[in-house]
Amino acid sequence: PSNTTLTVLFYENESDSVNVSAGGLSGVGFSRMTFPLQTSLTINSQPAVRSSLEVSNEEAIVGNTSLPTTEEIRYRSYAAKAAQMRAVTRNDYEAMLYMMPPSYGAVKRASIVNDPSSTNRRLSLYLISEDENGFLVAPSATLKENAKAWLNKNKMLNDNIDIYNAVISNIGFTYEIIVHPTKDKLQVLNQVNLELRRNLQDKMYIGEPFYLTNIYNIINKVDGVVDTTKVTPQLIEEDGYNIASVTIEEMKSADGTYLRAPRNVIFEIKNFDQDIRGTAV
Repeated sequence: PSNTTLTVLFYENESDSVNVSAGGLSGVGFSRMTFPLQTSLTINSQPAVRSSLEVSNEEAIVGNTSLPTTEEIRYRSYAAKAAQMRAVTRNDYEAMLYMMPPSYGAVKRASIVNDPSSTNRRLSLYLISEDENGFLVAPSATLKENAKAWLNKNKMLNDNIDIYNAVISNIGFTYEIIVHPTKDKLQVLNQVNLELRRNLQDKMYIGEPFYLTNIYNIINKVDGVVDTTKVTPQLIEEDGYNIASVTIEEMKSADGTYLRAPRNVIFEIKNFDQDIRGTAV
């Protein structure tokens, strides 16, 4: 209503993750309303007004990520020390992005490349975020604006930065193994799946290839596996997944040992139980 002052109080979120899916912010924890002309109101009007208060978020709230692993911390600490709070090289830019203050938000993965069509030091920055379930999602417009503002304070004056969403490509694979005759096939398959989940649970980086040889090595180290005879990668194109614009054959290397990721693409295994399947003989 006109001539009315609304005072909205925001409280600190103590949760480990503040990411919320679209429409997920729907509960009002506490509200305080005052009615200056209470004597002129009916008995039921005040409760009706209080109960009419609704909140919702039309867009997903992203800007928080899960804690980095020890290996990520080690890598980022080296990069941060080399950057010395200024962005000159590619590693400097990525290190500065991971060092953004919490009030700016956080990115899950970042990659910066030179624009080959530019002659004026124009850089292309690709970002990806994480949702409340730990799945990769596109960063919000606010997060990208914050990232640009943060880099503008530390970048070279002549560098021009264009920020884009990285493209998510959901992948999976099937595998076939030979199990030792003295071992139970089902138990060995379960152990293989556990080892694959443990080794592949960390999110990949933008532009990082997916090595099939690594899958062979992980499986062959499991007790009871005689040999891995076949690993077949595939793109997952179902509801709830990100549909790739290329085929799996176009991504395969010439020798078939890995999947090439374009510089703006990040691979993700979204659901281990569904996207990784094995058979034993």
